[in-house]
Amino acid sequence: MADAVRIRARTRFRRSAAMKATGDVDRYIAGIPAPRRAKAERLRSLIRRTAPAAAESMRYRMPTYDLGGSVVAFANRKRYVSLYFCSEAMIAHVKARHPALKYGRGCINFADRDALPERDIIRSLAMAAAFKQARR
Repeated sequence: MADAVRIRARTRFRRSAAMKATGDVDRYIAGIPAPRRAKAERLRSLIRRTAPAAAESMRYRMPTYDLGGSVVAFANRKRYVSLYFCSEAMIAHVKARHPALKYGRGCINFADRDALPERDIIRSLAMAAAFKQARR
């Protein structure tokens, strides 16, 4: 009997933590200035569609998506929205196809004027999700 109560309490805690994370991400996106908010919303949609099993949370003050470890995160910056991957290898093909974009170590920075290369982002997300699943 006591075990059943503990299991229900853990399940309730997990659900409320997941709901809180979604609410936090919603608030985070709502606070982004209008020119970049649409990009952030689109990135969130692409991530959720490509890796539906990824758990959404707020880490390091940015939305993070986990699939057995950090898969991808995005953040609003002063002049752009950054999309972070776990390694530079995950974005190598994006760099090759879109050299005009700004890149960091393992991240892509999208300025207001930059279009999102959605097909290439989806490919990088799929690679990151497969990488994390293969490591399990």
